Amino acid sequence: MKPIVQKIESLLPSDRFAVRYWSEADAQSGGKAKEVFAEYSRKGMFPGYPTFVMNNGKNRTSGEMSQAEMLRWICSEFGSPKPSACQ
Repeated sequence: MKPIVQKIESLLPSDRFAVRYWSEADAQSGGKAKEVFAEYSRKGMFPGYPTFVMNNGKNRTSGEMSQAEMLRWICSEFGSPKPSACQ
């Protein structure tokens, strides 16, 4: 998923879209990453490493997806004006 995420990240404006990469070490170290991993695990969205999770603050999705699927999901959450990659 990382190459797909990196491609989409390059297409979208950094002031409206951010990617966070967290590892198993982050999940064990405490803080926000540990809270997120624990929450996703409770909800069955984090079965183990590596796992891909997208969260826009309202909706979450997890698992493998194509670049087109991911871009569609992300773009559906943008308000106006939509980034040019979402046109």
